[in-house]
Amino acid sequence: HLLKNPVDMSIRRATNTEESDRLFIVNSTDGTMACFSLLRAQKVVAPSEFETDGTFEAVAIDVDTAYVIVKRTINSVIKYYVEYFDSTINTDSAVYSDSASATGSASHLEDKTLDVIVDGNIQAEKTVASGTVTFDRASTNNYEIGLPFALSIVTMPVEARLASGNLKGFKKRILEVNAEVFETKAMTINNQLVAFRQFGEGILDTSVTAFTGVKKVGPLLGYTNEGTITVSQSVPLDLTLLALDYKISVGA
Repeated sequence: HLLKNPVDMSIRRATNTEESDRLFIVNSTDGTMACFSLLRAQKVVAPSEFETDGTFEAVAIDVDTAYVIVKRTINSVIKYYVEYFDSTINTDSAVYSDSASATGSASHLEDKTLDVIVDGNIQAEKTVASGTVTFDRASTNNYEIGLPFALSIVTMPVEARLASGNLKGFKKRILEVNAEVFETKAMTINNQLVAFRQFGEGILDTSVTAFTGVKKVGPLLGYTNEGTITVSQSVPLDLTLLALDYKISVGA
């Protein structure tokens, strides 16, 4: 279901032991791009699908940087952009600046509604007018503006094996999830928002502090046949998920 009339393909080889090879395949049917994370030594093939406001047209790799050609409709005009993936940026077709400013320039996204991140804090979405975006509060150190996108990670169905046999066909309920994260600021697990900001003096004047460690979520309600875990993120903040541990209940 991820491969829909592929028209271009490229592979980014891992440059260190903390990442995988990534195979990018551009689909002509709907303009999405399939991405396969590959760890041959561990026999891991992890597929995902990339979508953007527009369509992916081509992909190419320069050493360790993945470039794409994206077709977007901007102010009723079709335009093509050469963009690249940057793990430090939280929006698409983004503009980032290490400066103090009350406005941000985004003339290439005229009339588009953008996410706004000022000094690490999320502000209300803004629409580009005359090439600029006016912030609710001027930045002190930096700002980022760009097209919003959401992510969703769904685990394979739980198939724990007991002494009595496997659990296929039995109703299952995920009771509790322990998520191990790295420098993460926001996350939702099975529609339950995970808390990262702590109460304290002056806490609302600072950005969310990146957290590394284990976040516990539960109890989670509802029995299903598959027993999957969905990790989602709809706000433009950092999320790096390393592992999931969980407790499960099984019903006849």
